[in-house]
Amino acid sequence: MGTPLVINGCEIKPKTVCHNVDLRHAQLKQVDLSGADLHGANLMNADLRHANLRGINLSGAKLDGARLQMAFLQVANLKGASLHGTNLEFARITKADLSDADLTAANLEMVWAKRTQFVGARLIATNLQEAKLYEANLKNAVLEGTRNKFTIFQDAYMEGCQGCPFDW
Repeated sequence: MGTPLVINGCEIKPKTVCHNVDLRHAQLKQVDLSGADLHGANLMNADLRHANLRGINLSGAKLDGARLQMAFLQVANLKGASLHGTNLEFARITKADLSDADLTAANLEMVWAKRTQFVGARLIATNLQEAKLYEANLKNAVLEGTRNKFTIFQDAYMEGCQGCPFDW
């Protein structure tokens, strides 16, 4: 076993607790941060491709420009998180909570988001092409200028949603 990875005083490991930590531009490809509490963390432009982030608390975090392709975010808490321009292509976010999150210009192409909460989320100019949003909750969400070709909205809840494709 090698020395554990520590960035700005935060040990990168499952169930770590590092509130408001600065992890901008961090190279965290394939790390295991399952069950970690990174509430309010700054992960702008961080590389989290293929990372295990199951059950992580990223509420209020800044993930603008982060690379989360093929990341595992099942049951993750991203309430109120900023994800401007974040790349979540092929990510697994089933049962995650993105309520009040800002996903402006984010890439969610081919994302698997079954039963995910997008209550009050902003998905403006977001790429949802081929995303799977089975049973997702889009109540009061804003979808303006989204690319949603071949997106699946089966059994999604869309009350009060602006721009949701009610006729998909």
